[in-house]
Amino acid sequence: MWDGLYVDIYDQAAKEPVLEITESLISSNRTIIRDAKNALVLRRDSPFDIDKCDFEDNYVDVLMEKYTKTTNSSTIKSCTFTSTGTLNDPIYNDLKRAAFEMKEIECCTIGAAVNGSENEIENSLYGIYSNNSNFKLLNTEIHDILDDQTTSDLEGSCIESLSDFDINNRLIEIGDGSEEGRNLFYRSMNGIKGTGEMGYIIKKNTFGTINGVSESILDYCISLDNNNSLNKEIQINNNNKFYDYTFGIAIYNPLGKITIKGNDFSNGVYTDPPQGFEGTAINVNRITPAALWGSEISDNTIGETSGPGTVTPKQPRIGIRLSQINSVKVETNDIFFTHNSAPTAQHLGIWAENCSELRIADFNKIDNYFPNFQAVLASMVTGLRLDASPFSCTEQNIFTRMSIGMHITGNSMFNSLYKNEFAEFDQGVFLDNTFIGSSIGTQDPPGSGSGNVMRNKWTCSSCGSLTFNRITGTITSPLDWYHDAGSTSDPEFPDNSVSGGLFSEIELTGTVSDDSECLLPAFPLEEEDTGLPLTLRIRNETLGGIVTDSIRYPNGYHGEFRYTARQMAFGILKKNADLIEMDDDSDTSFVSFYNETVASNINKIDSLETLLSNKLFVEADTLLNHFTDTNTIEHNYKRVYRLYIKLQLYGDTSLTNSDWDELYAIAMLHPLTGGHAVYVAT
Repeated sequence: MWDGLYVDIYDQAAKEPVLEITESLISSNRTIIRDAKNALVLRRDSPFDIDKCDFEDNYVDVLMEKYTKTTNSSTIKSCTFTSTGTLNDPIYNDLKRAAFEMKEIECCTIGAAVNGSENEIENSLYGIYSNNSNFKLLNTEIHDILDDQTTSDLEGSCIESLSDFDINNRLIEIGDGSEEGRNLFYRSMNGIKGTGEMGYIIKKNTFGTINGVSESILDYCISLDNNNSLNKEIQINNNNKFYDYTFGIAIYNPLGKITIKGNDFSNGVYTDPPQGFEGTAINVNRITPAALWGSEISDNTIGETSGPGTVTPKQPRIGIRLSQINSVKVETNDIFFTHNSAPTAQHLGIWAENCSELRIADFNKIDNYFPNFQAVLASMVTGLRLDASPFSCTEQNIFTRMSIGMHITGNSMFNSLYKNEFAEFDQGVFLDNTFIGSSIGTQDPPGSGSGNVMRNKWTCSSCGSLTFNRITGTITSPLDWYHDAGSTSDPEFPDNSVSGGLFSEIELTGTVSDDSECLLPAFPLEEEDTGLPLTLRIRNETLGGIVTDSIRYPNGYHGEFRYTARQMAFGILKKNADLIEMDDDSDTSFVSFYNETVASNINKIDSLETLLSNKLFVEADTLLNHFTDTNTIEHNYKRVYRLYIKLQLYGDTSLTNSDWDELYAIAMLHPLTGGHAVYVAT
């Protein structure tokens, strides 16, 4: 036991730590250790209890190495880790590196979920720097962790965690779900950054403070780059609080299960004009499309409501963004905006790009909480945007005071569009040169006047007698919208101003049901993936026009629309081979289409994405060498994936300024003309 010691080391020639611990150390009174390279070095599974220690102006306060035991009862609590400025010893560095540096640790707990035992870490390049280590962090306050602007290194993370791809079961736990175990991160460049193969459990932590932007996390509150880590689960739930954030939660290239549930986001911060996805609360995207089985984003509150007639600037720019993510539930989220005039940048509640089989359902509530201002938002505030995202079940969502309730582009055929409510809007559903399927609802048998209606509802007191703004825009293929509403004044009547003469509202006057037509499982799991359970009728109605090449695509974009439609249809048939032959005369067209496309670049792109998802970069590069592009969309795929492979094999420095410029140029293209490679470049 060490009580009340003051250890001050200043020796420029010193290479050893102040203390190398090989047995238990307890300080019941305050002990100060300062001016060392590594103040404490913990090795060889040595037990330790570090209590009431103050670490000052050390390059690294606690260095832990090679703890191989999977249990460790040692504790570190009631300690402070700080720097007063430039370190005394210039041999090491002018700035403090980290409070904790961990290398190959199987088990470690920093902090204790007990009131009065808080740790505090401040004024260093990293709070905790972890390499191939498991640890749990409790009841610790980390702040003023900033990047060294004089170097090219990207420092400034409260927690920086790296993990090799070595088939491990590493897990990082931040918080334990109790108020006593809550960690606080503020006034720093990044909160939690992780890269590599590991799982995360992040519960009940706080990012930023109630005092505003001056105490915020400047860049990423949580940034996890999982790089296709299979079976590595990410849980971010149980009331994590994000005050002012530039990027709230950003998850890149996940392949395992994700749960983002029950978190609270206050205010998204972004420049004007915004750069990239600044001001986004939740952003999950992949380089190649993949299903995240069993994943959900649910029960989150994004933005804050205000009282009638008042405005509070606590809102996201984008609430939830998904890109190239399949089979995820997005349910029961509350997203609030507070605009009383049109913002200068697009604001979106939920945005899905090149996703499929999403469940966007169960009362997601998206509300511009400033009363009666939807008419002045100039199409700049949208509740839900679906870009090239087919087979979603979009059900029982509520959009209030939006300039646009739903904005749908590309090939985004619905599995089910059911019982959504639009209240006070400029445009309820905006169909932006899109294909959403051949029908909303069902007439069964055809021509009988009986069937199933979907009970979507529009109410707009500020619209007066205007009802044709309920559904607007342009579609690329005939669409029958079934209903049993008797007049245009009925809130369920699909009145519209859709141009081109392809939209038909059809009233059912016979026996009518109003059931969901969603064919997706309530909570899809990989072992339950039996493919899309499409009937023969649905297959033919949704894909028949594509495989027979009978769809009338928009003038000026015929080639691009046709290519992406065929790409979507082939992907569905390749995944669901039972849909190719269903014992019907129409099978001939589907077999012919499939066999033709298997020999095309569309199949090569699909195979390429499978190789990249499995991190087979050399094999993917070989396939690219045998890939001859025939149009702009394929050229963009080839260039983007070539640069991605180069990045993965040789690192960031392998890309030249010209390479980055090319990626940026492709990212700026519209996906309808540039293809889905635009999402990859973004």
